[in-house]
Amino acid sequence: MIIILKRSAADAWKVFNPYHNKFTPFRDATMGTCAYKCTIDHCLNGLDLAIKLGWYDYKTFDVVEY
Repeated sequence: MIIILKRSAADAWKVFNPYHNKFTPFRDATMGTCAYKCTIDHCLNGLDLAIKLGWYDYKTFDVVEY
């Protein structure tokens, strides 16, 4: 939705509204207390910002190089 349909991160996240409490935040595999919680919402907002700043462009992104 964000890349192709040019929708905001908030709009994309709304689609998953019924399931928000089902998603577990990402954490790395190290032992101990996690100092941060990386959520799907964080990732969507990061992608939205990267597009707005020109850091990501679907048409020119080289998936093979990446």
